[in-house]
Amino acid sequence: MAFEKDLYAFAQTQDFPVHMGGNAYVRLLYFLARYLQPETVVETGVSIGYSSQAILSALAMNGKGQLYSSELQYLHDNQSHKYIGLLVSPEFRDRWTLLTEGDRINLAQIAQRVGRINLFHYDSDKSISGRVFACNIALERMSKGDVLVLDDVNDNDHLLSLSNQIGRAPTVFTTKYKSIGLFMM
Repeated sequence: MAFEKDLYAFAQTQDFPVHMGGNAYVRLLYFLARYLQPETVVETGVSIGYSSQAILSALAMNGKGQLYSSELQYLHDNQSHKYIGLLVSPEFRDRWTLLTEGDRINLAQIAQRVGRINLFHYDSDKSISGRVFACNIALERMSKGDVLVLDDVNDNDHLLSLSNQIGRAPTVFTTKYKSIGLFMM
């Protein structure tokens, strides 16, 4: 995928003084955003913006859609805000709303702004309580055909609990470094 090659090439040219997290499974996110043709996408855990750029690239190709992103400035570095979403191309920023006060505040604000969430990508607070909070907000706004994606599902047993809660089995993608869970509503 051309966007992926360009994204990684651009990221290699950047100098990040702090470690800001890894790169998301951008191929899957790009594919889902192209396939679903979503009006509204919500993501948590922006970091330098791999997932944001992938989703926004797809939305631009679709000619529609808005991305709402939730991030929290890294507590150990008061300069990290300068790097949040750095990889997002300027031409995509009109489709992007970035909030940086953490999921508990940001997702409540996003929930007030949007009706339905067509695609939800969770990649922030790795605790079970953080995942439960975010997924419950998303699920309240999701309908048949919408997709919920959870990054790093091997960190705890939230995926199993969520599967039982919604009565659906997830599809799990495993890469060399992580596992991603996907629920089709």
